[in-house]
Amino acid sequence: MAVARDSLNEDTIMLLSEKLKAWDENFRVLTDINASLSSVEEDLRASRESRDTEIPTSTPLIPRGIRPINDNFQPIKLKDAIQSVPVFDDHRPPVFQFLILAVEDGVVLTLNDFGNRLKNMFGPGKTINEYRGELATVFQRLGEEILDYIDRVKNLRLAIMDEERCGFDTVSADVQDTIDWDTAEAFVKGLPNEVFMRVKLAGYQSLDDAFCQAVRATRELKEVNNRSRCQRLGNPNNYNWNGSRPNNDNNCNNNRNINGNNRQDRRFVPPTQNRPTPPNNYNGNKTRPIR
Repeated sequence: MAVARDSLNEDTIMLLSEKLKAWDENFRVLTDINASLSSVEEDLRASRESRDTEIPTSTPLIPRGIRPINDNFQPIKLKDAIQSVPVFDDHRPPVFQFLILAVEDGVVLTLNDFGNRLKNMFGPGKTINEYRGELATVFQRLGEEILDYIDRVKNLRLAIMDEERCGFDTVSADVQDTIDWDTAEAFVKGLPNEVFMRVKLAGYQSLDDAFCQAVRATRELKEVNNRSRCQRLGNPNNYNWNGSRPNNDNNCNNNRNINGNNRQDRRFVPPTQNRPTPPNNYNGNKTRPIR
């Protein structure tokens, strides 16, 4: 028993020593990989810094119509202009820097003032009356999808809401309800005639309800048009087996009109065109031709 226990202990010791050696080798490999990665990162950082320092500074471009003040101005090459553009290094500049530049020389007390200042600097510069005028004349263009038309109307509504919020920090419930109702009325009036009639007959109680009714009416109208088109294409009763149209009352009436029974189809013919064609030996005189 003692001999077996000693042999077992020796086997476990050998197995543990082999595992320790394998772990040591793996640790050394990982250490080498980490060192190589750190060296690669340092090389990349050094190359970026050297590339940024090597960008030349070029003179600004001047438009063609503006004459430079300095008479010794020389045109810049396109290659130099391209090299003067900073290289994108996979890092986007934060928006906070642009916001600071926008309000650097002003006093901002609240977030509403901050938003109004940014809107005045970068906004389209339209007044609330201009937005209301666009909303009053909005309509669905030819070939435009109903969802695109809804998006345009929603954008105009949001612009009007923002302008109302600029004058007063908040928009009251009455003003918002008025804007929503005016938007719904303008939206419905801008729909095509058939969709407009369907939406008016169905009725709507809010702006969202008007949007839903317009989408439903457009879908139903498309289904009706597709069904009627399929019926026209699949109805062979308008033609005979030989490919000719059957005779009906309208065709009979048309034949009567062609025969001259309709006075409106009669045309005035000058009297010179009613004369018969003279013979070939006619010389225009009353005497007989000389033979």
